[in-house]
Amino acid sequence: RDPAASPAVHRTASPAEQTLCALYAEVLGARPADVDADADFFRLGGDSIMAIQLAARAAAAGLLLAPRDVFTARTPARLAVTARPAAPEQPAGPDLAEGRLPLTPIMHWWREQGAPLRTFIQSMVFPVPHGVGRDRIGAAVSALAERHAALRMRLVRHDERTDWELEAGPATVRTERVAVPAGDDPAGLAQDTARSAELDPEQGEMLRAVWFDAGPGRPGLLLLLVHHLAVDGVSWRVLGQELARLLEDGGGLPADPGASFARWARLLPAEADRATGELDWWTGRLATADEARLTAGPDGWTNRSAASATAHRRAAVTVELDAALTRSALVTLPGAFHCGTDAVLLTALVRAAARRRGTGTALLLHLEGHGREALSAPVDISRTVGWFVTQYPVLLDPGPDTGAAALKQVKEQLRAVPSAGLGWGLLRYLHPEAGPTLAALPAPDVRFAYLGRFAGDDAAGGRFLDSGPQAVPVAHALEIDALARGEEDGPRLEATFSYARGVLTEDEVRELARLWTEELTALVADTADGSVAGHTPSDFPLVDLTVDQLMEYEDDLDFEEDADGFGDLDGAGDLDGLDGGVNAR
Repeated sequence: RDPAASPAVHRTASPAEQTLCALYAEVLGARPADVDADADFFRLGGDSIMAIQLAARAAAAGLLLAPRDVFTARTPARLAVTARPAAPEQPAGPDLAEGRLPLTPIMHWWREQGAPLRTFIQSMVFPVPHGVGRDRIGAAVSALAERHAALRMRLVRHDERTDWELEAGPATVRTERVAVPAGDDPAGLAQDTARSAELDPEQGEMLRAVWFDAGPGRPGLLLLLVHHLAVDGVSWRVLGQELARLLEDGGGLPADPGASFARWARLLPAEADRATGELDWWTGRLATADEARLTAGPDGWTNRSAASATAHRRAAVTVELDAALTRSALVTLPGAFHCGTDAVLLTALVRAAARRRGTGTALLLHLEGHGREALSAPVDISRTVGWFVTQYPVLLDPGPDTGAAALKQVKEQLRAVPSAGLGWGLLRYLHPEAGPTLAALPAPDVRFAYLGRFAGDDAAGGRFLDSGPQAVPVAHALEIDALARGEEDGPRLEATFSYARGVLTEDEVRELARLWTEELTALVADTADGSVAGHTPSDFPLVDLTVDQLMEYEDDLDFEEDADGFGDLDGAGDLDGLDGGVNAR
């Protein structure tokens, strides 16, 4: 039985269940009538970023739960048992959000790239409700800066290359008003502003707001420019929801914003010491991976060195999948193979790269994760704004397998990565002995990130703007960002292939994008009848099973049709998605 397919509850839902059902519908962009107490979060299209959103919205509604609770409970009925009532706000201790804090691993990586400091910006534009003026807009932006320490950080550079740190202090926020002439488009003006914007983090300028006032009778827009040191994709969802609440009624926000970014960052050096047990895994897996780089090999464009990719400007090719193929990639295949969307997309990418390179079946690439993993110390960062992203290398090799067999191989290789990849950055940048060892390993020249699904009112009507890609070097020969955008006929998966001009050409990248789409289509076709779907050993971490044993058991037990509704006996769902395949930069 598929709990998400039809109503199955014939009792009055508890208040907590009713709240969670409403939040499921909001986060997933589903009709409330399609969400009952037994609705499965992941069969309705949820992923790890949406699980973080659900936890954040539940906290605002008075229910405390962790994103991982969503993966284990899955339904409103079970989650209502797990959730705890929100406690009154506790006084912040002496930690706190203020004072000096070290760079995080992703910040160290960025520092090494030598990219321009003032143009490292992300921007979103939000609708301004009718009748809202300068005072409320200014108060809302100030409230966001006061609430989130990352927006009040200042970069301190003691030298040009190595000795950097951050300091959180009082807010310095600029909110500007731009009067939009009658014949001009506010959206166009906002885009032009975003492309030419600069922020100076050394002066504490992490946030700038620009209100495009179109006058009475015309909707205005609010542009938020945030330095990337202070924000990531999950953070934008938090900011969008909070901004909408502040603008719509001028009201307050939930008292407890969760742990500060500063507190989380200060915990990481101790986590690096705990991660030393992973060092042998990383070195053993990657020591001989040099020939699996995209630009390694004798064939055509693959004999070019990507070592100087950061010296090249970037260009991009974007492809969009139709609604049917998108649903297969986001819902059907992950449900059938008990994996994350990232495993599906990466299987197609690895096979496409092998076809284009003409040599080998493996691909060495960087993956990005949302980085909001559980640490040894309990910290709630589901509502925290900051740059939490992790980046770590993986070697994926489906071998000669195609279709379902290739997908299962990639799924298992992704799940084998320890601590969701968090340990790589901790050891590489925060551990003095392990760092040089990892730095000497082959470096990927491809970076892939699945940014999740934008559904419902993820960012309260906000829209990302182009912050000037021509002005920002790329750190890899190829960087691929995939996300699912909500459309009337269903979500559409969009993938942007950004490449270093001078290392790759537009025609070559277009060919790789075409091959990726072909491989994804072939994967869907190969698994369409469901006969090759099923579990893999990592779905059952507490027992030692082989693939053959699992196939034998699944022949005897129809997991998906279990009458009690416990078809997914692993209880893990998209756990590899939570472990980092899904993120938003």
